[in-house]
Amino acid sequence: MAGHTCTNCGATFSNERFCPTCGAWVDPLETGEGSDEEFALGEVPADDAAWEPPMVTAAQQTTACPSCGAANPAANRHCEECGARLSRQQLPVAPQPPVGTSAGLRAVIAVSAVLIVVFVGAAIFNALQGGPSSAETETTVPADAASTTAAQTELRRINPIGVDCSSTAEGFSCDNLIARRNEQGWNNDPNSDEPIEFVFTFAPEVALEQVVLKNAADEDRYTRNAKVQGFVIETDDMGGAVETNVIPDASGPHVINVATVGTTELTFRVTSTYPGEALDANRGPYDTLLIMGFEFYGRPAGE
Repeated sequence: MAGHTCTNCGATFSNERFCPTCGAWVDPLETGEGSDEEFALGEVPADDAAWEPPMVTAAQQTTACPSCGAANPAANRHCEECGARLSRQQLPVAPQPPVGTSAGLRAVIAVSAVLIVVFVGAAIFNALQGGPSSAETETTVPADAASTTAAQTELRRINPIGVDCSSTAEGFSCDNLIARRNEQGWNNDPNSDEPIEFVFTFAPEVALEQVVLKNAADEDRYTRNAKVQGFVIETDDMGGAVETNVIPDASGPHVINVATVGTTELTFRVTSTYPGEALDANRGPYDTLLIMGFEFYGRPAGE
């Protein structure tokens, strides 16, 4: 059995790495075949001719994670172990989006736009409408007419050139019945026995479609005076009469539909009345009929 010889004390032993005698470290190479092979320094042994030293690469630069201490490649921004931020350099950020408008502001803008359109449209409409074509005609029926319809807006107001009354109370002119602006109205003469009628004259000929009788709007005057109930309308072009008694006992204007083709004279005859009533003990009824006025609507004959 091959042994070792201590180079320090010369003791011999078998497989120990340290001399059992003096404790010195002993070369671990065993004696035996090939152990006495001699070769020069720098010469590679025959058995190791194909051996190549391992490739040594430069140490990779790393960055220690400040959170967990794990080594990470220097190019990393976050730790591969715990995901913590490694680099303290500012990260790129997206540009700030443009400032938008709130829902409330959008609503205000929309309402303002609608109002502007309405005002502009109204101004254009008024400019195109203009005024009446003459002192004798108007293009619409008054808004206070009780039975105003869409068709009336196409009619013109026709003004009589005169009116005759069967009787008139002192201070209440017959002309008040056709005056444009009148707050006095007309009263009949309570001492007259003549039937109450009015004859209206037109020139040139007109095609009438509506007659508006205007009662007092003031409740005191309306209640205490008598009011028209039944009546007859006669025209010189129709050869007949229109008779009705459906005028309601109510203040304000009442629309009466007629149909003429070439009228120059229209007679309105009262056949019955609603009597006046007392308001209280100190304000009794009057014995007169009160009418605030008449208005006529249609077109010139032949249109």
